[in-house]
Amino acid sequence: MKKKGTNKILHAITERAPLSGVLSDICRLACEADDHPNTSRAVCIFMEEGNTHELRLAASAGLPSNARSLPLDPKRAFLAMERLQREGGTLPLVIDDLVSHPMTGALYSEAETAPFEMAWVWPLAKGPEFEGGLVVKLLAEAAAPLDEQCNLLERCGRLAALASAHCRDQEEAANPGNMLKTLVDNVNQGVALFGKDLTLLHYNQMYGSMYNFADGFLRRGLHYTEILRHLIHRGEFGDVDPDTYLRERMRNMDEGAEWRNLRHRPDGSVISVYRMNLIGGGAIVTMTDVTEDLRLSRENQRNAKLLESVVSNINHGVRVIDAESRLVLWNQRYQDMCDYPAHLMQKGISYEVILRHLAEKEGMPDDEVEEFVRSRLNVVHGGKIVSTQRALKHGPIVQIDRAPMPEGGFVSTYTDITQLMQVETELERKSDLLATTLDNIHQGLLVLDAELNVALFNDSYLRLLGLDRSQITIGMRYEDVLRAIAANGEFLNHPGTTDEIVARRIHLARVGGIQQGQHQRPDGTIVNVFRKPMPGGGRVMTYTDITDLKQAEAELMNARDLAEQANRAKTEFLANMSHELRTPLNAIIGFSEIMLSETFGAVIDPRYREYADNINESGTHLLSLINDILDLSKIEIGRAVLDEEILDLAALLESCLTLVRDDAEKRRILLTSQIPMDFPNIRGDRRRLKQITINLLQNALKFTPGGGSVTVGLTLAPGTPVTLAISDTGIGMAPEDIPRALERFSQIESTLKRRFEGAGLGLPLARSLAEMHGGTLEIESEPGHGTTVRVHLPESRVAGIAPAAARQTSA
Repeated sequence: MKKKGTNKILHAITERAPLSGVLSDICRLACEADDHPNTSRAVCIFMEEGNTHELRLAASAGLPSNARSLPLDPKRAFLAMERLQREGGTLPLVIDDLVSHPMTGALYSEAETAPFEMAWVWPLAKGPEFEGGLVVKLLAEAAAPLDEQCNLLERCGRLAALASAHCRDQEEAANPGNMLKTLVDNVNQGVALFGKDLTLLHYNQMYGSMYNFADGFLRRGLHYTEILRHLIHRGEFGDVDPDTYLRERMRNMDEGAEWRNLRHRPDGSVISVYRMNLIGGGAIVTMTDVTEDLRLSRENQRNAKLLESVVSNINHGVRVIDAESRLVLWNQRYQDMCDYPAHLMQKGISYEVILRHLAEKEGMPDDEVEEFVRSRLNVVHGGKIVSTQRALKHGPIVQIDRAPMPEGGFVSTYTDITQLMQVETELERKSDLLATTLDNIHQGLLVLDAELNVALFNDSYLRLLGLDRSQITIGMRYEDVLRAIAANGEFLNHPGTTDEIVARRIHLARVGGIQQGQHQRPDGTIVNVFRKPMPGGGRVMTYTDITDLKQAEAELMNARDLAEQANRAKTEFLANMSHELRTPLNAIIGFSEIMLSETFGAVIDPRYREYADNINESGTHLLSLINDILDLSKIEIGRAVLDEEILDLAALLESCLTLVRDDAEKRRILLTSQIPMDFPNIRGDRRRLKQITINLLQNALKFTPGGGSVTVGLTLAPGTPVTLAISDTGIGMAPEDIPRALERFSQIESTLKRRFEGAGLGLPLARSLAEMHGGTLEIESEPGHGTTVRVHLPESRVAGIAPAAARQTSA
């Protein structure tokens, strides 16, 4: 489109040229701007007519006289463009067969000689909805529109829409009646006017948006029942029978001049609907969105109910007197607390009436009543906060707090403090009792506040520190107390000058933390001093006379030293006696072995051989017992020393198994080894480790009945100790008996006829020898389920890897 032609049309619009002429110029410019001068073409503009949304031919250019019967159904084209936009199509709408197309065929038959085969259709204004009218370009030859031709149609549509809107605005401005229409169209209410036949005459945009009517649904001439039926089917009125509901609504319209209702819509909004029948017929309907107003009203109601609930349920009496001295609010707690009758508690009753009732109830003399009433009425306009306490007659003790309100009047709260007063009385009584208690306990007490001033002290403190009551007072500085103590000679046995001693004790009181020390008085009394900080600052110091305790402690220490000396003497005696006994025992064992081997001749009588065997066995057992006693004695007095070497622990255990295997077979006990094929060498005392193992194996065999088993295991994992475990399936013992089993010369069975012989040295000696290696011994046992003894040696004793050897043995 040429710029000169566009400017000419815009000038015509601003100069208020007739709309038909402007639209014809737009059609001619659209035809002339085409680059196909030899091709038959025409441009038509269809416009909406009033509010009926019906389209009429408003202007054209290039149409032959025999094609004036409208070779196009504009209404169908209009709907087709809407569908095209909804489905995401691209404008313009192209009708490429005017003769056979359902939208144009019927009308085109009237203009058979017209030379057109294709139509391009464009709306007057392209927006979210197609309204206002259409621009149609007719071509004699079928051809798809190019971008430039689409732009041409769009510009034509915009110019035509502009001209139409400008013309309409001028017409409305020239009509005085449009002022009322403009007012209706812009009020914040939905408004609809229905005629005598209940058809829609006028409505504003707000009316359409209240119920979200689809575009094009509302139009002049639409019957009121059609609007209702549409809303019924859309579910606006809930699950109702359409015909029944419709009849009810129409009956209401016939019966009353006015009708009001609150409509709760499915989307949650609330609309106030008002219908008024007009004189002479017809009706006007207004709709107001009251959703927010209703929400605020409900919120105010909730707040009012909440306030009422709070006032009714708090544990205080509440009364409100307004600026006119009238009762406007109270709760049941107030009425019950003051024991007022129901007829007196009426909203609006004069405050003076309440006061005179109270004076009469309290039995106030007549000459005091008027002054009482006058002083209380002055509170209404006094503007001051007043707080009093009063014991109600035949009622509780109450705390009454009165506070003024901004616009006059006041709020009073009544709090029952009867129990509080009782508690305060009880606290006073307990305070007196506490003071009496503090003064009569033997422990001295001194309490300092955060500034190290005296907050509390008792008589025992004065006695233990040699003070007179005249020398100390509450609030006195702690430094002055210390100087008074020093002046009495309490620090004569302490090093340093008085200033140095006082400075040290002030520092101790300030540094915080729990402290404990002792103070020796010149008379020899020893006082234990315990200092502890308080949460809010300051310190509590207690002073306890421990002179007798120290004397008893010294006596106990002396008794302990004597007992240790006696125990050491006993141990040394046992060690010496063991040495003395071993020499003759060795001779007895040696001679019995010579007799058994018949070194110097045959033993004729077999009884001699039996005696010699018994002598040898008893001597060997006694020598073993003496050796155990000697070893324990050496360990106890600190004379035992380890003879350490790098050794193969697995091989050592296998050798121990060999020594006890015959005994196990005699007892019918299965002896099992779970010693690894390759186990690291360790550093230790070969004889002591062997002694541990033999003792534990003999113990296991002794307490395991025939048919049972004894298992020896050896384990080592990174970060864990070397563990030797010996487990049996024997009689076991209760967990509480284990500590006794580890005591020297102790037996679980203490009767004279024990089932199992022994001196009770095996386990104690094994534990002592394990501890000499830096290890531990633990026992796990359960009666009837056997015992497991584990010896743990420190991982630091691991010295290397022994050669691999098969050591798994089962007997």
